[in-house]
Amino acid sequence: MSNISQLWYSTNEPNWLLVLQKYWDHIKPSHLVLEKRLNELNREEIDTLHTVDWYNFLHDSYFKWKYTAPNRYATTTMHLRKYLDNNQIDKLFNNSYWTPRKIDMVLWASR
Repeated sequence: MSNISQLWYSTNEPNWLLVLQKYWDHIKPSHLVLEKRLNELNREEIDTLHTVDWYNFLHDSYFKWKYTAPNRYATTTMHLRKYLDNNQIDKLFNNSYWTPRKIDMVLWASR
């Protein structure tokens, strides 16, 4: 495959499988377990999370996956922590940018 544009429009499954396998070569060893866990996550697991579990999932899994730069992870989790500190976990779960439905769209958009 010479470039991403050719691959994008290709129907050659072996080429796609090769590129998908190479994805794992680019993962930091420190993030490999998390990447594999999120890759195997199913929608039912997300759907069954309640407020505190949802907070923990965002803090410990999703944001570590999404924000690999330490400064981005720190600022995002600092903002997230305000929901906990202000006793507004319900607001996080129901009305924030990081609702289960929105995360669901991110994690499974390409599946």
